[in-house]
Amino acid sequence: MRKTSEGDLSPAARNQREVPRLFSSLSRTLKILPVAILLLLSLGALAFCFLLGISNVHYDGVAHLNIARRVFDHSQPQWNLLGTVWLPLQHLLLLPLVQSDWLWKTGMAGSLVSLLSFWLACWFLYQLALDLYQAKEWAWVTLAVFALNPNLLYLLTTPLGEMLYVAWMLGFFLYLGRFLERGRTPDLRRTAWMAALASLVRYDGWLLVLFGGGLLIWAAVRLRPGWRRFFHWLVLYGSIAGSGIFSWLLYNWLACHDPLAFLKGEYATQTRIGRILVEAGLNQFPPYHHYLMSFRYFQEASSLSAGSRLFFLGVAGFLLYAVLRFREKRWPVLLLLFLLPPLYYSHNLFRGTGIIFVPTLPPYGILNVRYTALFLPALCLFLPALGFILLGLLPALKKGAKGLSSGGRDWARICSLGMVLILTAWISNQYWKWLYMGRFGIAFWQEAYVNGLERKTAEFQTAEFLQKNFDGKPILMDVSEHGMIPQQTGLPLKSFINETEYPRWEQAIRSPETMVDWIIVQEDDSIWQALQSTKGLQEQFQPVFIGRGPFEVPIHVYRRK
Repeated sequence: MRKTSEGDLSPAARNQREVPRLFSSLSRTLKILPVAILLLLSLGALAFCFLLGISNVHYDGVAHLNIARRVFDHSQPQWNLLGTVWLPLQHLLLLPLVQSDWLWKTGMAGSLVSLLSFWLACWFLYQLALDLYQAKEWAWVTLAVFALNPNLLYLLTTPLGEMLYVAWMLGFFLYLGRFLERGRTPDLRRTAWMAALASLVRYDGWLLVLFGGGLLIWAAVRLRPGWRRFFHWLVLYGSIAGSGIFSWLLYNWLACHDPLAFLKGEYATQTRIGRILVEAGLNQFPPYHHYLMSFRYFQEASSLSAGSRLFFLGVAGFLLYAVLRFREKRWPVLLLLFLLPPLYYSHNLFRGTGIIFVPTLPPYGILNVRYTALFLPALCLFLPALGFILLGLLPALKKGAKGLSSGGRDWARICSLGMVLILTAWISNQYWKWLYMGRFGIAFWQEAYVNGLERKTAEFQTAEFLQKNFDGKPILMDVSEHGMIPQQTGLPLKSFINETEYPRWEQAIRSPETMVDWIIVQEDDSIWQALQSTKGLQEQFQPVFIGRGPFEVPIHVYRRK
């Protein structure tokens, strides 16, 4: 029998054949369009912040770049220059990139790592939402509210490490939830790798390793795999997830002869917090030993990063989901995803091992607000739960989409799409207000500006002076305290005799006239006090420049006579 060709069909029949093709093409376009928008949005944010010169102003981001750079840019390159306070994974990823002078000086090396981390975090969050709601429209609204947040768009342009941690954290919760639901070993293996990577970025990740082990035991009780298979799970998870923590302790032992060296020393967290409080004129931080005050500070910081609308809607969505689906297999994972960041940081504020400044509470500054970026994915994930209430779809949330008739499912999807647009537009309206306000609306940008450009004005002035007058002779300077100077000038780190160069460092402080031609030092620091009693400084060097800033003591530049 001869097949009917297109020419044999009537115009009406040909139109009927074209309709499915049209819908198929439209469906493919709708799958590609959000991805294209996400790529353009993130790349546009990177280009905008780079051209504006604001992506590399936070001193913590500069310090990350310098730590990675100094491993090879050193008078004696060595592996133990990765530091002993910040965890090493970000520095290892930066290591090949910062060998380029341009990528290091501009901070673009760290921006590229953060950008890739942002894309990975978006993928993991979308999959989490898809597993949770079993509907693409709700997964897209979760991702849209997350990816449109101006604070995160700014964060992905910086060399800071929070975006890298967010990616591994979301991957950990995604695969752990799938493991608890299915009991498949590949999901457990992926969970363990995510935990290991997270534990090498932030110390929060050490809790992920611990809680992952606890939920593994909980899964054994629920799934009843048998002792042999459970033992296999335990060995697999423990050997992979614990490898990050073990490697860091081993590194500290080999580099500093103390596995807990990261908790001690001049640059340890506790020591730095003490310095910050002194500079702020505080005897102690107000949340110290006050849990309610600790939660208040974290809540204020979260409202700055997420916006008051997303914060309260996300919390309400979480409470709704907790009431309706607390018996499902993946519920402990979602509970941990939502509660871990606020409890962890509030507890640190309570113990005095963490510090967050917000403009609305004493001492009325802004510092470490970016830590709440770890809480933003949970708020975005639970935001769509409120849509089910407004649509009257509690049966669908409780029983799944199969509990509705075919017509009911179609009507629910149409209403869901409408609700997606309403919720996204309402949240995004606050985002647009932030963009209109610029630095004063985008909290992460404001934090970087205050703790970079404002509080390091003297360093920028000193860098400008060096660019005009430096003659290539050795400089004595504490690079960890004044990291902006080498990066702004573009001078190799090996040009500076710094705190990582023993015994040259000690010799240069004792008798600078025999080692260096330049000295850069800030008033009242340890080097300043040591040099004031040094006879060689007074006889052989003369002051040539003083850098001054509104929030810091002057920086003095000396040059050999």
